[in-house]
Amino acid sequence: MRFRAHHVAISVRDLAATASFYEALGFRLCLQWEARDRSLTIAHFAGSGGFFLEAFHWAANADRERLDMTMGNDLPVAGVKHLALAVDDVRAAREELAAKGFTDATPVQRGRTEMDFFFVRDPDGMWVEIAQDDRDLDPGRVVYLQES
Repeated sequence: MRFRAHHVAISVRDLAATASFYEALGFRLCLQWEARDRSLTIAHFAGSGGFFLEAFHWAANADRERLDMTMGNDLPVAGVKHLALAVDDVRAAREELAAKGFTDATPVQRGRTEMDFFFVRDPDGMWVEIAQDDRDLDPGRVVYLQES
């Protein structure tokens, strides 16, 4: 049996703002479900390669404050941390997002695992990683890195 990534789920305060942000990252709305009482809306956004973003919008969350997370979404604490999207040119991607008004982003940097990346904050304060991965990784040839 083969497994492949299918989706990541997020809970959001404003579905329209979320749709606008993630559409700028290449996701397109393809399904929306709504409870009769409008207490919950679930939206599926299609990305590339059959990967989806699933957004849960509970009406009760609309007035909540934006999250105040550290870059990467509190990496030292156990749990799922962030969504990462691959691009061919991380610097061009950062410039394009800035031109679209997404200015809450970190500088491009080289990570400890030798990937270039930056983070941009979504409307709810969650950090999304944009990465350029030029490494030629192969599970048959594991690369071990160590801090010098």
